Amino acid sequence: MHALSRIATEQFHSIVTIMPTASSHSIYRSAPAEAESTLIARVQAEFREMPGLSLTKLQAQKLWQLDEPTCRVILSRLVASGFLRITSKGHYTRPQ
Repeated sequence: MHALSRIATEQFHSIVTIMPTASSHSIYRSAPAEAESTLIARVQAEFREMPGLSLTKLQAQKLWQLDEPTCRVILSRLVASGFLRITSKGHYTRPQ
């Protein structure tokens, strides 16, 4: 039990952990405040550069190589701020 608590604490306090995958890509895991603001800026830039971009959460995870919890947090923050909206079909897009 103590080992699990220690691992969870270490992951929470890491700035960004980059994990290699089988396809030589990396994914961001656990996004503390500094890494979170960097990811938010990156996602905002992508949506600004590609007007009309519309992604599901799974597509966003793959595009930005994010794990599910990190992607969920980033997209939720962008929706809460009004930068993105969720369509009736579950796509994340810029408000019109």
